[in-house]
Amino acid sequence: MSRLAIFGASGHGKVIADIATKLGKWLEIDFFDDRYPKITKIGPWSIIGNSDSLKEYLGFYSGVIIGIGDNSVRNQKHNLFSSIGAKLVNIIDPSANISSFTCLGTGVVVMPGAVINIGAKISDACIINSNSVVEHDCTLNRSAHLSPGACLAGGVTIGNRSWIGAGSVVRQCITITDDVVIGAGSVVVNNIDESGIYMGTPVTKLKK
Repeated sequence: MSRLAIFGASGHGKVIADIATKLGKWLEIDFFDDRYPKITKIGPWSIIGNSDSLKEYLGFYSGVIIGIGDNSVRNQKHNLFSSIGAKLVNIIDPSANISSFTCLGTGVVVMPGAVINIGAKISDACIINSNSVVEHDCTLNRSAHLSPGACLAGGVTIGNRSWIGAGSVVRQCITITDDVVIGAGSVVVNNIDESGIYMGTPVTKLKK
């Protein structure tokens, strides 16, 4: 039994804490957030400090994870705590179906009902949300995020910090570059080479 620190007292962080509780391996779960002490509770858990507090008390925790949904901020905080020696861990719901022939980075969250099939590569600080599907030989680069029910067909590559919206589908062998947002319920049938926001069936880039 060990102690887990979650940085980011958000809805996403709360789900991480719930999964960690189900896993049964964490003796204690503490939250840290830069809004502390304005906020001190999230659900049944206590928020006990901010970034500086967590830096000071890293040695008390056998696991640290970033509980922030925003890809850029999560990536920044993951890099910060990695650089100072935090023991960044993965939190994986027991109901997720993950092939033993996959590669997971650190700070990865896999939520209930998610499927990750053979040959997939999931980089650091990625989120694989509830009931999403990562088919064979897909690659998710750093801090990518699949929203609930998103589906990647085989051989898809998702760029750094890119976000695939709820219920979206990406056709096989598609490449999506860095810093792309795919709107909920969209369908991607061609490569996306420019960052930006895309929506529709098939997707088109939104004008500024």
